[in-house]
Amino acid sequence: MENCSICSTKLKFSNTPNFNSGRLIDGSVICRSCYKQVSSRNPQIALDLKSRSKEEILQFIGDNKPIVISQKQKVQVFAFLTVAILFLWIFISNLGEKSLDEKYTKRSALLDSRQFVLQELKTPSTAEFSFEHENSVRKINDTIFFVYGYVDSENSFGAKLRASYTCTITYLNSIDKIQCDNLIIK
Repeated sequence: MENCSICSTKLKFSNTPNFNSGRLIDGSVICRSCYKQVSSRNPQIALDLKSRSKEEILQFIGDNKPIVISQKQKVQVFAFLTVAILFLWIFISNLGEKSLDEKYTKRSALLDSRQFVLQELKTPSTAEFSFEHENSVRKINDTIFFVYGYVDSENSFGAKLRASYTCTITYLNSIDKIQCDNLIIK
């Protein structure tokens, strides 16, 4: 391929304007960068390049040198964009973090209490919990919840029995664990 008539950049498919829009009257071609300079100053001239000469374009652009970005400027732009993307990523990732109130709720305490009850039953596979909702959970503070409910399960003889249970569920925020205290199944 040839070079840009204005800045002498080697023309490739990726830096040549589409549909021969960078072709001048004498048959020479300008690169996308020079085309953008012309287009940003006067889009009408950019659309009519086929009837313009290299000298007219050079006059129109101003000095005979196109805007050249130094390696240092490229590094600065790259560094700026990298930092901007990093800050954006940090901002977006912090949006997903939940406060302690949202992280552990009454519903969470209820579901966790059921797991502790299942561990104490003779036949946990037969357990059916009564329909309980957040009203069967009392929030003591942000990390401690008092839970009560009912569970139907078979005893060791195969008879289905209903039992009530109560417990205190504590969310240990520092280690992200759940603790069950005072579990009573009657």
